[in-house]
Amino acid sequence: MHHARKYLPFTVSVRVSRAHRMEASPEGWPSAFGCAFRDLEELKASLFYHGHGSYHEYSAVYGTVQGNGQGAAGRNAGSGYVMPELPDPAERLAGLSDPTGLQRLVHDDYIRPLVSAKPEPERLLRWMEELAGRWTAADSHSRSRFLAGIDGVETIHDAEEFLLSLFQWKQSVSRLAFDQPVQRAEIQKALDYVALHYREPLSVADISDYTAISPNYFSHLFKAQTGINFSDYVTRYRIERSKQYLRETEMQVGEIAEQIGIPDYKYFARIFRRLVGKTPSQYREEEGGRSGRT
Repeated sequence: MHHARKYLPFTVSVRVSRAHRMEASPEGWPSAFGCAFRDLEELKASLFYHGHGSYHEYSAVYGTVQGNGQGAAGRNAGSGYVMPELPDPAERLAGLSDPTGLQRLVHDDYIRPLVSAKPEPERLLRWMEELAGRWTAADSHSRSRFLAGIDGVETIHDAEEFLLSLFQWKQSVSRLAFDQPVQRAEIQKALDYVALHYREPLSVADISDYTAISPNYFSHLFKAQTGINFSDYVTRYRIERSKQYLRETEMQVGEIAEQIGIPDYKYFARIFRRLVGKTPSQYREEEGGRSGRT
């Protein structure tokens, strides 16, 4: 393991089974190999929760008891491998008062209980797949992207990154009142891209490359599908996000401007007033009072 980490440009994980007696006759060898490989399958959970680049020996994890056909899962029934009761993700997102606390929410409310309970990775992956499928049922592009991403989840760290990305996507698309259905998959793909990257500089050239459409045709198609041009949509999206931050956080207005991808505070304030009809501070005072914030 030391030399693998020192000299190889990739990580190496090692799983070692118990010792299984080989029969003198070759006819009995498949049985011994089968037992050894079942040991390795049971060690997948240990690797999943410890991460890549680790060493896992069956006897160190499960003891030296020789198999009786049940395996470690059977011997440890009731003491692990059970999927913990996790909070409803939609309810947790709806009750999240500080959007910047999403990473902490994912780690504290989901990853910590999972690491403590250590359910079988297959059960966790099924739960993640069902959640992603349910949330993205009406969005075929995002559905394909997230379900394909399940295949890349090999450790609990991968699971945390996947859940954070999924929660960010859900948070971005669930609270925008001006969202509307579109007919073209390329435009829906562009809308999804904006929802994930609105904090970054966005241009027609960038998005046309992403959707594999020429800039001129993309601009025409986008306006035909949404009723506004792309740059106006991005601005409206950012302002809607800023309204959410103003209502639900104590962040300074300048911080919010940077958070939504408009680092020029004066420009942000001017655009906000033009689209909303009041300054960001006035909006926060009025909307904060309606929602009970002090």
